[in-house]
Amino acid sequence: MALNPSVTLAIAVPNIGRVVGVVSGGTLTNNYAQTSGMTLIYDSGGTPTPYTPVDMANDKDGADITSTNYSSLWATLGFTGTWWSGKLPNLAGYY
Repeated sequence: MALNPSVTLAIAVPNIGRVVGVVSGGTLTNNYAQTSGMTLIYDSGGTPTPYTPVDMANDKDGADITSTNYSSLWATLGFTGTWWSGKLPNLAGYY
């Protein structure tokens, strides 16, 4: 899960994502990232260029998550047992 406020890449190739950048081998699954408040910028030949993420859980940008569905995400990810009570992050603005 990515809730960081920004991601900046200082090269011209847009290998940037909300969760990861370049993926060489392996598989990405069940990734989530906030939809608002996160700025993604890469350097397109000396010009800062905004990157628009794609809403896909199995990709470098992850699926969109908003403050409305944030709290239910923990259950979706399998954190439903009583052991997790009080142990999951309570992130300001998202819970």
